[in-house]
Amino acid sequence: MLKAKRLNRVMRIPDEKAQEYQALGYEITTMDGKVISKPDNPKEKVKELEGKLAEASEYAEARDKEVEDMKAQVAELEEKLAEAEKASATKDGEIADLKAKLQEAANKATQKAEKSSGGGKQTK
Repeated sequence: MLKAKRLNRVMRIPDEKAQEYQALGYEITTMDGKVISKPDNPKEKVKELEGKLAEASEYAEARDKEVEDMKAQVAELEEKLAEAEKASATKDGEIADLKAKLQEAANKATQKAEKSSGGGKQTK
């Protein structure tokens, strides 16, 4: 058996109810008066929770800033990617033009070689 005290009220309570009464603001003692637990101080709890809230708010703000920074980086990288894709398409076009010119030059050289070879055979 234990005692639960609050203001001018003193009650005898079973051992298993000690935590319940402590949460309600009672000081829990043995029957001899030895203090087992003091009541939770609501003001201290409020201060503790306010501190945690402030810390969580700072953390959230920092994460929000990081998210905004990352969004800006993503936008910048998307612009660079678009520019690179455009440059790549331009280069691909230039390569295709050069291949066509090379093929055309190769065809002309082949035709010229065939005419030279064919013309030389006819003259003999």
